[in-house]
Amino acid sequence: MENDQKVNIVDEANYAKVLLDSVNDQIARLERAGEELSSTLAILRDDGIGVSKDVRVSIGSGIFVSAKGIEFDKVLFPLGSGVLKEEPREKARQMIEDNLKDIQGSLNSLYVRKKDVETRYESLLTILQNSSGKSTGTVNA
Repeated sequence: MENDQKVNIVDEANYAKVLLDSVNDQIARLERAGEELSSTLAILRDDGIGVSKDVRVSIGSGIFVSAKGIEFDKVLFPLGSGVLKEEPREKARQMIEDNLKDIQGSLNSLYVRKKDVETRYESLLTILQNSSGKSTGTVNA
């Protein structure tokens, strides 16, 4: 019976580790998306971009071109499948600010979830280490 409990704890610890890895991956993706949106928002907020001497504009694949005096009142948003939607610059700013708030809310929830899973995982490892000094299974700390 004790061996069955130990195996169940090992399975639960392994599951917690997988869940923790998944939460960390979600956090990393949301943080990257937030950074990208913040950069985009900074450009949309910069009213002096049209009078600047030189601006780098991404043309995709990590390649940029230099442009002078960019002026724009409309922004194109991708909807998917190559379809774009045109929005006024101010509405685009608001949409991105709203997206950033949503991302921050999601990140806050994930940080709480991560802490809970880490606590559970560490507790399970402690139980395993304290039970007869050895564990069965493949818990990767």
